[in-house]
Amino acid sequence: YVQWALEHALAKPIMDPAEFDPRVIAARFSVLAFAAIQSSVITITNAIFDLAASGECAKSLEVMREEVLEVAEGAEATTWSKTAISRMTHIDSALRESLRMNGFIERGIMKKVVAPEGVTLPDGSHVLCGTKVGVSGYSIHHDETNYPDAHRYDAFRFARGQEVDGKKRPLGLINTSDTFLSFSHGSHAW
Repeated sequence: YVQWALEHALAKPIMDPAEFDPRVIAARFSVLAFAAIQSSVITITNAIFDLAASGECAKSLEVMREEVLEVAEGAEATTWSKTAISRMTHIDSALRESLRMNGFIERGIMKKVVAPEGVTLPDGSHVLCGTKVGVSGYSIHHDETNYPDAHRYDAFRFARGQEVDGKKRPLGLINTSDTFLSFSHGSHAW
């Protein structure tokens, strides 16, 4: 973030010395850190509650415990790598399913129409450039056509995967789609 802030300040046509003040950069970073920590805490808390209330808690925890031990055996004793963590598909699935059930942006995903000519919706409605449009994530995440048994927490729903290039591949927590909007969707998904 610090590098990005400095590059952004340097790219402005007229440089403002205040943009390089360490206190300004630290203050901006602290706001971002708070948001990141807050969303992580909400996500983890919801995942624990969902797992505990699922009725399959003990079985699910045993599968995840075995997965961690298996991955830990392949990793160096004191280090976790991105590759090692990416092999924890059941834990990833449990978190993704919790976000589907109770994501922190379920009430609506806001997007601004940026196409100069606006956007025409499938029903023929035209939305002008600059208009903000909201989409209900809850409705999409709890639609039976998108997720069979959509109102039930299924910790390993996404670990079972989907067909990609003739192989079953798990759907990762960070992979968005038009039916999984917990981080929004499209080029500006966060």
